[in-house]
Parts: sequence; structure tokens; C-alpha cells
Amino acid sequence: MGIDKRIALIWIGQTVEILLFVAAGILYFHTAFSLGLGREDGGPDEMMRALIPRCILNGHLFPSGYDSCAIYGLGNWSYAFYPQMLAGYISAFFMFIAKSVGLSASLIFVSGRFASIVFGLIALLALDRSVAIVFSNRSNAVIFRCLAVGLLGFWPQFAFLSSYMNNDIAALSGVSVLVYALISGLKQRWTTWNCVVLALGITMCGLGYWNSYGFILMAIVIFLITVYLQNIGDRKRGLKLTATAAGLAAVLVLPWFAANVIRYHDLIGMATFRARYYQWLQDGGQQLQNPYSQGIVTLLLHSDFVRDTMQSFVAYFGSLYFAAPYALTVSYYLLGGIVSGLMLAHVTQRWRDVRFRMMVIGCVSASLITLGLFIFYALHTDYQPQGRYIIYLLIPFIIMAVVGIGDSFKVDNSISLLLTGFFLVCYIGCCLYIFAYAAQLCNWHGVQWQGNL
Repeated sequence: MGIDKRIALIWIGQTVEILLFVAAGILYFHTAFSLGLGREDGGPDEMMRALIPRCILNGHLFPSGYDSCAIYGLGNWSYAFYPQMLAGYISAFFMFIAKSVGLSASLIFVSGRFASIVFGLIALLALDRSVAIVFSNRSNAVIFRCLAVGLLGFWPQFAFLSSYMNNDIAALSGVSVLVYALISGLKQRWTTWNCVVLALGITMCGLGYWNSYGFILMAIVIFLITVYLQNIGDRKRGLKLTATAAGLAAVLVLPWFAANVIRYHDLIGMATFRARYYQWLQDGGQQLQNPYSQGIVTLLLHSDFVRDTMQSFVAYFGSLYFAAPYALTVSYYLLGGIVSGLMLAHVTQRWRDVRFRMMVIGCVSASLITLGLFIFYALHTDYQPQGRYIIYLLIPFIIMAVVGIGDSFKVDNSISLLLTGFFLVCYIGCCLYIFAYAAQLCNWHGVQWQGNL
């Protein structure tokens, strides 16, 4: 490829890349304004999640699980018992701005969803930067960045999570930031910058959602090993980098857990949350949680748990009310199988790189921990085959997909570029069709809030 053609390709690719970010943002904003508050037209658990920013907005700057404004109408449940408060405070920030300029209660509530939009776009940006580093030796790296942004940004369940108040998207964004920091540290050496990014990723996961904690563990292990190996001859620099990452993460995360110990004598809040629920049952309340009692083998092999989880990993909106048309869901399964095959077909040539091996082993281990926590919860707390609880696996999957495509195809001539563009158009079209179909079927007409927030 000539220099002029290469420059033109980079310019066109960067333009498409920006347009993909803009299009994704428009989709998230449109959906945030379109979703309602019910089981059919809203986001699962949003009304309960929204109690935290509403409490903060109304003067409870550090809400307790015992504050009436933070307690849900069922189960004595309150997410304020947990230290994962990051999304709640970001939502409260946007709600405060909306209230300050005199918007209606409905629009103030919708503005709380902007936090999820921000987290979704951060996840896209971190993924984009990760792929840029992976393909830094390819002149057409921008093509693979566009593929990554398109695949993640218009994955239906990811787009839905980026449109209503929830903690899952905050943690997923943290996973994307963690993976970016690790790829940067492994391929370009650890610096103060990527140590700060690593700490921010740990913070987003740590104050986001439990099921992403496997990725925190993976990131810490890989960071400690590689920062040591990279600085054997300069221990002072290694200690400085370690202190930067560990110190910043500790300052941002530990106070929330310390507050839990002081307030509830409960480091992670789960025991207090469960105690309140048991009190609800003793007072004659309805049983709201139903663990799967027939064992893990039956759960995985003889129930609908795996099928329903996979389906909701692709697209299941509302409180498990709307699923994407089955034919489209199957097409996502086929896409996943194809790109996995492409990756596996070339894994041996990359396996010689110790950095690649570390990332693969780390991401597989983190994914297994996430799956283990998800299954444990279904067996011992509540049967909930919802893909959003394992959505963090989407980040390593997308990177694997793009690496598989990049190793299999050069994508450096007009035909391959047109085919790539056609694929992205069809892929985005499928996502938009699913959202349009859901909006019509579920009667998405926005928030109609009555009274004060």
C-alpha cells in the first residue's frame, strides 16, 4: 500500500471511528430518554438503584442502609449497605445539575442515567486504546479499532446497560480500563500514567459490582509480576510505580469498606443486607429470593439456566421481559463461534509471547471467577439467569475477536475494507432493529414521574 493510500486509509478510519463513538452515544442517550420505569419498559432493579442518588440529591450525602430514603419497598432491601456506591454518586451529580437548572422531576430522573452513558463511553474508549496498542505495528490499526468500538458499542445488552441506572456498566467500564492498563504496561512498560489508569480501573470495579472482582485479582497479580520483572535493575523505580498504583487505589477504595465496618460491623455489607431480608420474612413478608436447590449439575445441564443466561447476555430488556428475536440471537452465537475459531487458529503463533500468555491466562482465570460467583449466587441466594451479571466477559471476548480477525485477514485492500464496512453496517443495523422492536413492543415512552424526587 502506497503512502498516499495509507494516509487516506488512516484519515477515513479515524473519521469512521469518531462517527462510531457519536452514533453509540446517540443510541444511549435516545434509549435513556425513551425507557420508562416499569418491569416491561424500564431497566431491571433501576428503581431500587435510583434510591441512592435520590437520597444524595435530597441531602443524605452519605446514605445509610437504614435511611428511609434508601430502603426499597420490598425485602427491606437497600443498596446503601454495600460499599459499591460509585455509580450512585455519579448519577447524583448529573441529577443535581438537572435540578439546579430547574428541570422537571422526570428529566432529573433521566439525567441520573447519564452516569451509565459516561461509563459506557469510557469502556469504549479504553477498549479502543487497548486495540490500538495491540495493533500498533500495523499500518491499518485504525480498522481494528473501528471493529472493536463497533462490536462492543452496539452489542445490544451493552448498549442497554449504558442507558439506565445500574452498577453493572460501572464495573464493566472498570474491567475495560483495567485491561487497557495491563496491555499498556505489558507492551509499553509500566509508567506513572498506566499505574494511575490501573488504580482507576481497580476503583471502578471495586466500587462497581462484586462479580468483576476476579478481574481486580488478575490485574494485581499480573501488575506485581511484570513491574518486578521490568525493574529488576532499578528497584527504586519499581517500588515507586507499585506505590503509585497501590496508594491511589487504596485511597479511593478502602474508605468505603472502612465505613461499612464502622457503620454495620460488616466489611462487604452482605450479612447486613441478608439480615434485613430475613427480618422482612419474619415480619410476614413475601419470599423474594429463591436459590436453585437441585445442585450444580442439574442447574447447568438440565435446566434453562445456561440458555437463558446466554440469551440475556446478548439482549434481554426490561425485567427479563423482552428478548431479541431468536434468529438474531443465534446470529450473535454464530459470530462468537466464528471469531473464537479464528483466534484459536492462530493462538500457537502468539503463544510464544509471554505477555500474550499472561493476558490470556489472566483473563480466562478472571472470567472463571466471575462465572463461579454467578453460579454460586444462583445456587445459594437467588436463581437469576441474567447475562448482565457476567457481562464483564465481553471485554476480553471483543479483544479476542478483533485479534482473531486481524491475525486471519490483512484488511488492506479495497475489497476487504468494503467487506469490513458492510459487516459493521449490518451488525449495527441488527442492534438498532432490536432496540426499535423493543421500543415498539414494550411501549417505550420515557419517564413520567409523579411528584417530587
